[in-house]
Amino acid sequence: MTDTIQILLLAVLTLAGTAHSQGLPAPAALESLTSLSPPSTQLQVPIESWQTPQGSRVLFVHRPELPMFDLQVLFDAGSARDDGASGLAQLTLGMLKEGTQHRGAMQIAEGFDEIGARFYTSASRTKATIRLRSLSTEQHRSQAVALLAEVLGQPLFANEKRQEVKDQLINASTQRQSLAYVKAVDRLFEHAYANHPFAANDTGTAQSINNLQIADITAFHQQALSAGNALITLVGDLSPEQARETALQISAALPAGPRLPSLQPPAGFEAEIYHLDHPGTQSFLLFALPGIDIQHTDAPALTLANLMLGGPGTTSRLFKVLRTERGLTYSAGAHLVQSTDSGLWIFTTEVQAKYQDGAMTLLENLLQDYADTGPTPQQFEDAKEQLRGSYLLGAVSNGQLSDLLAEMGFHQLPLDSRQTFLEQIEALTLDQLKVALKKHLKLDKLVQISVGPSVDQHDLPEPASG
Repeated sequence: MTDTIQILLLAVLTLAGTAHSQGLPAPAALESLTSLSPPSTQLQVPIESWQTPQGSRVLFVHRPELPMFDLQVLFDAGSARDDGASGLAQLTLGMLKEGTQHRGAMQIAEGFDEIGARFYTSASRTKATIRLRSLSTEQHRSQAVALLAEVLGQPLFANEKRQEVKDQLINASTQRQSLAYVKAVDRLFEHAYANHPFAANDTGTAQSINNLQIADITAFHQQALSAGNALITLVGDLSPEQARETALQISAALPAGPRLPSLQPPAGFEAEIYHLDHPGTQSFLLFALPGIDIQHTDAPALTLANLMLGGPGTTSRLFKVLRTERGLTYSAGAHLVQSTDSGLWIFTTEVQAKYQDGAMTLLENLLQDYADTGPTPQQFEDAKEQLRGSYLLGAVSNGQLSDLLAEMGFHQLPLDSRQTFLEQIEALTLDQLKVALKKHLKLDKLVQISVGPSVDQHDLPEPASG
C-alpha cells in the first residue's frame, strides 16, 4: 500500500469525511525559527478554558513565537446528525462558502486571500469543523474573524448554488467507491454500527444528496451549527483579551441554540467474513474487533500494544511478518480508533490477490499469537520511548496544538489529559499490558473484509531464512 493510501485510510478510520477546502498549506519557513528554543520535555501547556454567554466552550493556548493564530470551530454535527438525510452535513458546510447576505463566493475567497488567511471546512461522521489560520496583527485578525463570523452566521444558502455543491458531493461520493479501502471501511461501519447513525457513509449517495432541499440545509444550520453546540479553540499570538474578544465575536454570530443531545451508544457486533469484488491485481484486507472508548481505563495499555503490533515504521510485528519475512506487502498497520462512547481496533494490509486467503489466515494467526504472548520486555521498553517521543513532537506547532485542543474539547477530556496519559504509560508494566491484550484482543468477534478480484489462490511464499 502506498504512503498516500495509508494516510487516506487513517483519515477514514478516524471518522473523517470529504473536505470542502481552500487548503491549509504548511507555513513558509521563517528565519526566526532558527532562534526558537527546543520544544519542552513537558507535554502540558497552559490552557485557558471558559464559556461564552451564548454557550460555546472555548479553549485557548497563548503562543507568541510566531505572529499568527489558528482558530477552530467544531460542532457536534457530523453526518451522524443527518437524521436519515444522508449528505446533509457535508452539503451544509459546502454551502457556507457559496455566499452570505452581503458577499458572493468569489468575494469570500478574495477576502481571505487578500490578508493571507486560510479558511477550511470539513465534516466527518462525528463533527463539522471550520478552521481559520491568519496573521495576528490587529488588521489581519479583525478582518479574518469578521469574515469568518459572517460566513458562519449569515449564509445565504442560495438555491442556484445548491446543485453546484450537490454535484461536487456526488462526484466525491462516486470517486470514493472506486477505492478498495473505502469499500472495506464502509462495509465495516455498516456491520459494526448497524442501526446506528455511524453506519451510513459520511458523504451520502447520489439519490440522498439530490433529495436535499434548501429548507433542510437551513434547518441543519440553525440547529446543529448553533452556539451551544460549538467548541472554539484558539492557539497563537493572541493576548487573553484578544482571544476572548475573538471567541465572543464568533459565538455571537452563530445561531442561538443549545448543545444537541448525545447519540445513543452503539450496540456490539458479531464476527463476520466479507469479500467485495473490486478490479485490479491487489486485495485490500481489513480485520476489525470491538475497541474501547477514548476514556477507557485500558486506553494506555492498548495504545502501547497497538504501536508495537502495527504502528508506523518497520519495527512493528505486522510489518515484520507480512513484509520482512514474507514479502507480501509494502505496508501493514494497526489502528486503535476511539470515539466518546465506542471504538474499533482495526488491522489492514494489501497483498497480491492470489495470496488473499493465505494472507488472511496468516494475519488471523498473527493476532492470536500476539494476544497469547504479547511483546518482549525490550519491545515494551522501546515502545514506551517511541510513544514518549511522538507525543512530544506532536505538540510543537500551532496547528498540532490546535488539533489537540479540538480533540480534548470535543471529547470533553480533562485539560491535563495528555500529561496524565503519558504518566500512565510510564507507570504501565508489561504484565498489565498482557492482561489488557488478553481482555481485548479476542478473535471471537473478528470481522474480516477483503476487497479485490476473485482469482485462483496460491500458497504463500515461504518465510525468508535468517
